[in-house]
Amino acid sequence: MEREPIIGREHDAGIDSDRDTWPLGSAILPMTDEEIEAEAAEAEADIAAGRVYPHSLVSAWLETWGSPDYKPFDEWLKSSG
Repeated sequence: MEREPIIGREHDAGIDSDRDTWPLGSAILPMTDEEIEAEAAEAEADIAAGRVYPHSLVSAWLETWGSPDYKPFDEWLKSSG
């Protein structure tokens, strides 16, 4: 089942609803139920396999957002030792 865009109807926002035309792609449009279920299953598998990071580590990385020290998480993780 498709969901309504979070910002409301496409014509109200004056934008195209096609995911490929949005600046951030599908990050802005809500996911379908099937996509949510697939993401949840992937997350649960990551947790079960121990592929998680402590809150304190993620918080430290988030503190770099908007600063000259910002790097994508994987790069930041490698450089922070």
